[in-house]
Amino acid sequence: MCWPTGSTALPRTFPGSGRAGTSRSSREVTSELVAELVEARAPAGRAHVVALSWGGGIAHELLARRPDLVDHVVIDGAGVLTSRSGPLVLAGVSAVAPFLRTRAVSGLFAQMVGMDEQGQAELRAASPTAFRRAFVEGFRSGVSRVEERSESPILLVAGGKETAVRPANAALAALLPNAEARYAPGLPHGWLARRADLHVHMVEAWLTGAELPGELLPEDPAPSELVDRLRRELGETTSASKG
Repeated sequence: MCWPTGSTALPRTFPGSGRAGTSRSSREVTSELVAELVEARAPAGRAHVVALSWGGGIAHELLARRPDLVDHVVIDGAGVLTSRSGPLVLAGVSAVAPFLRTRAVSGLFAQMVGMDEQGQAELRAASPTAFRRAFVEGFRSGVSRVEERSESPILLVAGGKETAVRPANAALAALLPNAEARYAPGLPHGWLARRADLHVHMVEAWLTGAELPGELLPEDPAPSELVDRLRRELGETTSASKG
């Protein structure tokens, strides 16, 4: 999920989270809730946003809908191109969702995204149906429009093994003048669980304008056909390319 820096923590009543007791809402609705949170609690009316996985989709929505609320942004493991591996992943999620409240399954996801014991307990308290819906939502095509109005510096990052996310990040970075795409070599989705030190260093550097860790390598420029595909998927009709 994503959170505003400098404000209080996200409330437990966010849809589909922990013991909220409500079904998970769409990215659009959840991004509106985040916008309300920033407006109500961020001292300067703007917030840094750091988002992982499904939360990255919310960050993309927030940038597209309310760029005025966002300062620096880090989006980790959330591409905006339709994932061709989506059906296979969703089949696996559907298989394990009924067992979400078991320690075996919560432990598996804890390893992926670095949950502590409290996080695992909240995952086990979540709705299995909402859990599956979150993945369905996450694997549909990116956002309704490229967040080209945003002047926020955007870091698009992924684990080196995220073969679907990385090309999408490179293509989006080609469309946005303030975006940069990097990857952590040899690491999978949710790599912060394995390299929390590197992740923290990355976030601190990006939010403060310092040099990013050398371990994070720049993505190669996206092929023009991939950038064109991204424009088509996001309904773009005019070029917003750099240069």
